[in-house]
Amino acid sequence: EMRKPNSKCNTIKEKEMILADKIMSLRKQNGWSQEELAEQLNVSRQSVSKWESGTSIPDIEKIIKMSQLFYVSTDYLLKDSKDDIVDLPSPVVSTENIDYSSQDGDSKPISMEFATEFLEDTKDISKKFALAVSTCVMAPALLIILGALSEENVFGITEAIAGGVGITVMFLMIAAAVVIFIMDGMKLSKYEFLEKEQINLLYGVEAVVKRKKETYDPTFRICITTGVVLCIICPIPLLISSFAEVSDMVITLMVPVLLAFVSIACYFFVSSGMIYSSYQKLLQIDEYDPVEKKNMKRFDKVYGAFWCIITAIYLAISFITGRWDMTWIIWPVTGVLFVPFKLICEAIGNKK
Repeated sequence: EMRKPNSKCNTIKEKEMILADKIMSLRKQNGWSQEELAEQLNVSRQSVSKWESGTSIPDIEKIIKMSQLFYVSTDYLLKDSKDDIVDLPSPVVSTENIDYSSQDGDSKPISMEFATEFLEDTKDISKKFALAVSTCVMAPALLIILGALSEENVFGITEAIAGGVGITVMFLMIAAAVVIFIMDGMKLSKYEFLEKEQINLLYGVEAVVKRKKETYDPTFRICITTGVVLCIICPIPLLISSFAEVSDMVITLMVPVLLAFVSIACYFFVSSGMIYSSYQKLLQIDEYDPVEKKNMKRFDKVYGAFWCIITAIYLAISFITGRWDMTWIIWPVTGVLFVPFKLICEAIGNKK
């Protein structure tokens, strides 16, 4: 049987409380354990624990149910700042039919449900995208290995076999990566407006996203640091073999080792970068603040053309020279050059 909170629950001492704090506070004021609350909500105790720690967010149905259990309004649960608890829950407008494609110049409302879905989808797809990028980096590895073995006639591998098998496997790996980019990219297409349009986070969303971002910050720093270190040390095996008195085959075989280091680094960069970027998009900070969004929207076609040209140059040079083991350097160099290119475009646009 539901119990109405006593007078202690009529005021909240903290100046600001987010959803996680309020669930814990109201549960304790009612004298319930996490197991008891979980039983009334028909969820596991672990779910309640995650809600109270801020690592996950209850869906709208559970929020409505809690407002009834605790005799508070849903506005109180979702609003960041302190409000007195009311006796009866207020009606909640369903977020299922919110229009996220409003006209230009209007800020688009972002509900707790939509934000949670976006963060979860991004986290899931970031791992697949990272794996696809790593696959592209490692694609020429077998071709290089077989080429080195064919030069020494190891295992009877001829140059024709090495080229045929190596190139076939390389294109299959790239094709698999492209499938991931296309299929999972389509899943994220409904969130593209977050990068360019102005948004308005509804009650409770900003505080929860900030807490999740703060929780993820240490992981992001570790991933980026690990990726940078791997990129720095990746040439070491190749350099050591070059200075040592070893055969050319051994030196050539060190190139796939270098690619493996770069591949792992790319995985850390892409997976952590996409997740961190999802928080930036919702909070509209850094490159996703309102001013940056306007600039990005203004030069979207220019940036798209820039990367298309770089991709064409990369493929042309790689196929002509056949040095896939070296042409990958185009991407990190381009990444560095893109920053001043972007700044120049924005400076020209602001001047006009």
